[in-house]
Amino acid sequence: MADRKPVPIPGRLLLREFRVRFLPPLVFLLALVSVLVLWRNNIGPPTLVGEVVVRRAEIVAPFDGRIVSLPVSRFQAVEEGELLFTLEPDTQRGELDLIRLRLDEIRLLHEPLREERRYAVDYHRLRLEWSEHQVNLASARIRLERARSSMERQGRLFREGLISDDEFELSRKNFEALEVEVKESERLISELGNTLQELIGAEDFASRPDLGTAREDLRRQLESYHRDRTIAAPVSGRISALDRVEGQRVLRGDRILIITTEAPRMLLTRVRPELRDRMEPGTPIRVITRGSKRQESVARVVGVGPEWEEDPGGEAGIPVLLALPPELNTIPGERVDLYPES
Repeated sequence: MADRKPVPIPGRLLLREFRVRFLPPLVFLLALVSVLVLWRNNIGPPTLVGEVVVRRAEIVAPFDGRIVSLPVSRFQAVEEGELLFTLEPDTQRGELDLIRLRLDEIRLLHEPLREERRYAVDYHRLRLEWSEHQVNLASARIRLERARSSMERQGRLFREGLISDDEFELSRKNFEALEVEVKESERLISELGNTLQELIGAEDFASRPDLGTAREDLRRQLESYHRDRTIAAPVSGRISALDRVEGQRVLRGDRILIITTEAPRMLLTRVRPELRDRMEPGTPIRVITRGSKRQESVARVVGVGPEWEEDPGGEAGIPVLLALPPELNTIPGERVDLYPES
């Protein structure tokens, strides 16, 4: 029995055994790993979603009027300072503004007369008070001299023992009270005199506004209003929206068009409050574009908003602004996947 050799198994049977027992689990594990890798890199939900944003300039009508010239069209590229449209002022509104400016001119003409009257009233009122205090001061000085004479006479009688100590003390206190009254009256008269001098100096006509200059300013305002006004592009970019046509009437504040700048482009995302501490300026964020040809780069945080915001799409959170890497080929409004660096 010990000399027996094991029956050799054909290779065909071994291969069959491998295919039946080991190959299915191995293929399953490989497929599972592949699915996990693909899910994580391409299909799995990102940590954050960002949107490519650019600066937009809304051009509105500065006053009521009619668009007499609109030489631009939608999606046209414009340079800063280039003519966008010409606006003709509304006639009725212009007449109202003309009346308002003329009323301003009338008020300007009558302002010096009103100031003169006010100065005159204040001057005469202070002059009357100053005269009254002068009269009171003269009366107080007379009473002070009488009180001094009475106190000196009472003093001689007190030293001779003809009057009591209380009578002499009453005479002395009366004198001191009148002396204080005279000093306060002199101080008040001096202050009123200084105020009168200042009021006389303030009435100098040289310090008043130049009526000729003011009238010229009003005239220039009227002329500039009745002229057609041209509106130029404040920034370089492309016209992304055009809401009005030539010949249409507009009101003040109506939007005429929107200019979207070509650069610089930024990324805007919103994060939960617990992630705010990780979004310090300069923090690297991995960016992966969507679509068949995915691009990947690293953006850095530029700024973090101070409060919770919600966009029209329903996404809410604390806004975070990132500098878009220039090597990424993106368009405004495109959404990308963001992965904070761990």
